Amino acid sequence: MIYPSKILLFGEYSVVLGGKALAIPYPRFSGHWQFGESASAKNSNQALRKLAEYISSQPTLAHLDTASFQKELNKGLYFQSNIPQACGVGSSGAVVAAIYERYADKSVRKKQSLTELQQQLAVLESHFHGQSSGFDPLVVYLRQPLIKSPNGVEICHLTEKKSNSTVLFLVHTQQPRPKHPLVPIFLEKCKNEHFKKLITNDLVKINKICIDAFLNQNSDILWKQMRHLSVFQQKHFQPMIPLSIRQLWQYGLDSGAYYLKVCGSGGGGFMMGITQNWQQLQSIFPKNNLVKIQ
Repeated sequence: MIYPSKILLFGEYSVVLGGKALAIPYPRFSGHWQFGESASAKNSNQALRKLAEYISSQPTLAHLDTASFQKELNKGLYFQSNIPQACGVGSSGAVVAAIYERYADKSVRKKQSLTELQQQLAVLESHFHGQSSGFDPLVVYLRQPLIKSPNGVEICHLTEKKSNSTVLFLVHTQQPRPKHPLVPIFLEKCKNEHFKKLITNDLVKINKICIDAFLNQNSDILWKQMRHLSVFQQKHFQPMIPLSIRQLWQYGLDSGAYYLKVCGSGGGGFMMGITQNWQQLQSIFPKNNLVKIQ
């Protein structure tokens, strides 16, 4: 069974204040279960043992078969993955989804609502992040695009792309994400009423238009709104934009060749962008830093 990475296309941070977010599974990066004794296998196995201990300490996860998990770990089970870690594409979400699918009681899983499933996955992923919404592993587990809003989570279905006029892409900043979480910084800034109004009046609307345009394949509107989003984040989300990418971020706005935005919580790892000329983009960024989304 293959477990894909995930990309939060739109909605980072604004979803905290009532906006929508859209995430998709991204199978270009993925992971799967395997048995082995290589150095990387042992490192993964050791990390999974710590997770197994955590699961045993969580009463709400009692329906996971930890005995079988431990037994397989003793046989050399590990999670083979090429999903870049600490880059915002769901490396922990893939592991969590894989564990839940392999070890959670099937009779319990069949009865769970989407909300209940997300809550269980959130408890599991909290081992990695201290606090999790469960949204990332839910995207991986279901292998479906999801829209998240204050009303909950819903599955959405994407139609095959009709036009190649715009390309969404990831660019690696070559800078690791900070160890300290950035969401608390955002929440602290939201205590300022002026900043909070900017988020609710501007950012929430921009993200909603981006999501609608993406789902309706309206590339013209998406292109224009991505510029607005890039300008907004450059002005108000400086802690989330690594120094290594800021000059290229500005060049995109000045030239109109592409527009960049934060991917996930930001701070490092991947940024996301849009371009109308993929070939030109490859002459601006090192090719090994670029990954096409669609």
